[in-house]
Parts: sequence; structure tokens; C-alpha cells
Amino acid sequence: RTTKGASKMAGASYEIRNNVNAYASFSQSFLASGPANMGGEYDPNAVRTRATLLGLNPTTELARVESQGGLTPLENEKGRNIEFGVKVALNDNKVVGTVSVYRLTRINRAVDDNQRQFEEPLNYLLPNKQGAQNRVLRWYTASATQENEGMEFEAIWSPIRNYQAVVSGGWMWRSETVSDPTLTTILPTTPATTIIARNIVFGNRLAYAPEFRLNLFNKYTFTNNFLGEYGRGFSAGLGARYSSEMNIGVDQNYGPGRGGVKA
Repeated sequence: RTTKGASKMAGASYEIRNNVNAYASFSQSFLASGPANMGGEYDPNAVRTRATLLGLNPTTELARVESQGGLTPLENEKGRNIEFGVKVALNDNKVVGTVSVYRLTRINRAVDDNQRQFEEPLNYLLPNKQGAQNRVLRWYTASATQENEGMEFEAIWSPIRNYQAVVSGGWMWRSETVSDPTLTTILPTTPATTIIARNIVFGNRLAYAPEFRLNLFNKYTFTNNFLGEYGRGFSAGLGARYSSEMNIGVDQNYGPGRGGVKA
């Protein structure tokens, strides 16, 4: 199998006044679907064995699984970023800074199709979806969408040639799963685990997406020796980073609303 995709980027800048520029940019990248690269994940021998155990025709069941997308490659995940901002350079470039707002969207995310796995007859030990359930056939879909919106800033202060101070940070006011068809539709047959997962996924921020961040860093480079003939060119830095609380995971293992682990 050959995996391929396309990335693209475009931007424009306008000088509002001397050393003050407004800009806009758009970029799109892709991520190959990886190990979960097919609609279904299964061992053909295990499918044959389970079909025989359930009194089904193994060849017919393999053909059914394939016809329903078991061997259909998943689409690449795509990332899209739209950004608007202003860049400034003041006081003879001693102060340089950028402020921007952005929207970052991840589409075609590969996720487990829990409803299809629940409805799959091969995932049960007895006919008619009876008995213990285990996952002989794992179904995937590439249709979930996540989105982040926020602003970022960065300022670099260089009052003298050998000293720089950098301050940067951001406010991500929106971070959420926009859609996930595997969790959106609730049917009479929908298992309780899927309903719980739906409430967790749509009711919490994305994992590793803090609302606020702040970074400070200072660097000083010595221009004279201070240890005999040594020291010139030595640099020392000091910095600190702050991040507001973030979710470690947004699933049933780390459900943020029920005491799940946070950072």
C-alpha cells in the first residue's frame, strides 16, 4: 500500500506603518493514518474460527467484512490552521513582537467506531449477539473533527547587544471535539459505555490543551573574561514556564469530570 498526501501554505503581509505589519496565513498538512490504516482490524483466521463457532459460513463472513470496509484504507488526517496577526519592530529593533489569533482544525481523525463494534455479530461468543463479548473485529472510522481557537504573543527585548529577554504565551479559549459520528448518534442499542464516552468527549477540553500558558526566558552573554583568560563568550540563561491545568486524557480511563488525572 502506498500512502501519500499534500501539504500547502499561503500568506500575505501588509505594512500598516513603518515596522508595523499585519499578516494572514493559511496552512494545511496531513498525517497518515498509521497502524489503524484500514476500516477494520482483524485476523482473517480468527474471523474464520469465530464464524464457524457461530454456525456462519467463514468465506461469506470474510467477504462481508471486506465489503463493509474492512480493507478500505482510511483517509489521511488533515490539519488546517488559519492565522491573523501583527508584527512590530520598535526602538531600532530592540523590541520585536508578534500577536496573533488562530483557528487550528484537525479533521478525518481515526477513532474507534464503538457502535459498529457493538453491533458486529463476530464479536460475540454465541449466535444472535448473545454471550460474552470480545473484539475479534475492531472497526475504525476517520471522520472525527477537533478544533482549537486562541491567541498567542511573543516579545523579544534586547536593550543591549549581549542580553535578550523573551516573553511569550497564549490564551486558548476554545478546545473541543466538534464532531465524532461514532458518538453522536444514540440508538436504542447503543451500549452504556458509548453514551458515557460521548458525555466525556463532548463535555471536556481536549487532552494536553491548557487554557493559559506563559513563558519567560533571559539570556546574558559575557563579552569580557572573568576567569583569567576564560569567560568571554560564555552565556547564562534563566527561565520559567507556566501552564494552567490540562486534561491528561479525555476517555473513560481519565474522565476529567469524575476525578481523572490532570496536570
